[in-house]
Amino acid sequence: MNFIFVSFRSIALEFKNTSEFFLAKLIRALIYLSVFLIPFFFVPFQPVLFEFGKVVLFYLLVILALIAWLIKIYLSKKIIFQFKFLDLPFILLLLAYFLASFFSIDKHYSYWGGDFIILASFLTFLFLILFYFLTSRFIETLHEFKCVIASLVWSILFVLVLNILNFSGISQFFNAFFFPAATLNFLLVLGVLASFYLFLTTASKKIRILNLVLFFLFLVFLYVIDNPHSLFLLAFSIFIFILLLSFQASYFSNKLVVALTFLLFFTVVVLILPVSNYTNLIFPSELKLSNNFGWQITKSTLSDNFLFGVGPQNFAYSFYKYKPLEFNQTVFCQLGFEKNSNFWLEILNNLGVLGFFLVLVIFIKYLHKAVVFLKNFKIFTPGENKKFISFCFANTVLFSFFAFGLFYNFDFILIFLFFLFIALGVNLTDIKYKEPAFTYQNKQGINLLFYVALILIISFLYFASRSAVDEINLERQRIKDFNSIEDFDKTEALFYQAIKNNPSRKDYHLRLADLLLAKEIFMASSAMEFDRQKIEQQIVDNLSRGFAGERINNYFILRQILEYMEKLGFTVRGWQEENLEKLIELDPNNPDLYIDRALLNFGKYLLIKEGQFEINDKEREILLLSQKIKSDLEKSIELKDDFILGYYNLGLYFEEFGDSEKALEKIEKAYSLDPSQKIIVLSLKKLYLNQDKVKQAQQVLAKYLEFQPEDEEVKAMLEELK
Repeated sequence: MNFIFVSFRSIALEFKNTSEFFLAKLIRALIYLSVFLIPFFFVPFQPVLFEFGKVVLFYLLVILALIAWLIKIYLSKKIIFQFKFLDLPFILLLLAYFLASFFSIDKHYSYWGGDFIILASFLTFLFLILFYFLTSRFIETLHEFKCVIASLVWSILFVLVLNILNFSGISQFFNAFFFPAATLNFLLVLGVLASFYLFLTTASKKIRILNLVLFFLFLVFLYVIDNPHSLFLLAFSIFIFILLLSFQASYFSNKLVVALTFLLFFTVVVLILPVSNYTNLIFPSELKLSNNFGWQITKSTLSDNFLFGVGPQNFAYSFYKYKPLEFNQTVFCQLGFEKNSNFWLEILNNLGVLGFFLVLVIFIKYLHKAVVFLKNFKIFTPGENKKFISFCFANTVLFSFFAFGLFYNFDFILIFLFFLFIALGVNLTDIKYKEPAFTYQNKQGINLLFYVALILIISFLYFASRSAVDEINLERQRIKDFNSIEDFDKTEALFYQAIKNNPSRKDYHLRLADLLLAKEIFMASSAMEFDRQKIEQQIVDNLSRGFAGERINNYFILRQILEYMEKLGFTVRGWQEENLEKLIELDPNNPDLYIDRALLNFGKYLLIKEGQFEINDKEREILLLSQKIKSDLEKSIELKDDFILGYYNLGLYFEEFGDSEKALEKIEKAYSLDPSQKIIVLSLKKLYLNQDKVKQAQQVLAKYLEFQPEDEEVKAMLEELK
């Protein structure tokens, strides 16, 4: 009997050990799958299938890995705390992200994200931190590191193949790379580096040949496509690779460094020489972009919350406030506090000085550890040689990421790859210098942890899946062409279902109101009979529900709908006034809002003046409105001393009320801030001519033609004055 008991106990122990081994393998497989699928799913120009639920795919993979990790802990009945040198800084950065979300102007959007594709929310950052912990704990050996890189290379290859299949011709295929996101540019450079790394560290001759073919394939694409930033990044990466390799004396005259130096030289030649007739590359002299390119990050935008920033995701608020003219790309030569945004300036803007300081701490701490590792690492065997090359490769990618952040704004693949490679770099750095660890072993405590964590994860999956299904269905309907009333009715029913499942999403009411408005326009244009009053009442009801709450993004959405309704002849002035008052209450330091309220009141003033607005005490109302208009315009300039719109509209105000001297003073100030604005130039010319200052009027017109030499209207005005 005792023999049978011992046998069963041995089988149970063997099963437990096998299960733990299998779960560790499963976690690694999920990490490999994440590395393969994330670039594949997030690259632009994908079929419609890939446009739904992109971030949720990442959430799901991390959750599955976490569940496997929890089960592994449950079976072993112990938790081994192996602290790595970046664990605490990343936890503090997560806390800074939480505080930035808490103090942001729209907490809901910062915590959860506004749309289904929740790229920059606190929730996404939380899962990225969890992914870092998973990768830094389970990708430990050189073989596992190479599996991660191989997954990445195949993902990049499939991205290229997918683009080829999606476009009918070679020239159209290359146009895919003109998309102003960092995704494809960075992936191609990474493909060159990763395939070259696998070529160096793989023993199999066939696999080495395959990686060499992939290396030249990625390299050819880089040399042919029209993106100098990618070539600059490749040259920078090769230089960093050579620099890191040179920490070992044996590499100074090594053929690897010689080959890399030749590649560096050839890349720089392709970038500099006038070879545009063959590759259509842009000369370095043409890399400069206009001063208006990108987001305008200024001191006034940081005044919202200097310490914590505006929050990780307030895109509607940020777009409205910072007036982006183009999206997701800036250029190195234009960096500056008063100029354009890039990845690092966005961190400063979103997370404030605290978050930016923690990013610097992570960078300095990692750099110090890497330098110590390089100085102390000794190569005695081929295996150690491969570890050294792996370390140099991982750090080359990281340094390239830091450099590329100077060119581009936030991009999910970039931040995902950053967390991936910093986790890999931490593991490689800790090969010989492991941090201390301690083990927590308490059966009841671990069981309680397991059950609580499992309940939380299952609850999150349940509520997230309901919201996800609703959003996917709505998105599928949104991209369709509405060719019949049935299409509108189906989408309307989906909205009501989504509102029922997730009543906290007030923006659903606003989007439903927008849909109902489009439905009314469709029926009117199709000469269909319908109850206009009923539909308008539905619109008002949904706007009222969406208007409730303290979420500023809802008010911006409402504002767009109101402006559209006004163009269609609806009477919405009262709604607009109430909306602007609420926006100013929520965001009192936004100068644009005061301009908008001044213009709204100015429109009301003109209606009263022209007799189109019935009112008892006309003169008193005009006086009150003029005071409000002036107060709002002066407030906008007080909040932003270089605010062109503020000075220009204040000048128009003084012109309307007969103070030509002050009008000229304010519009001259607006002109000095931007002499290329035609509307300002024409207003200034008019004021000069009213005061018989013909010479000054000629000068401003001539100056404008330096910016817009093809403007025939201004040319004719200048000739007339001459």
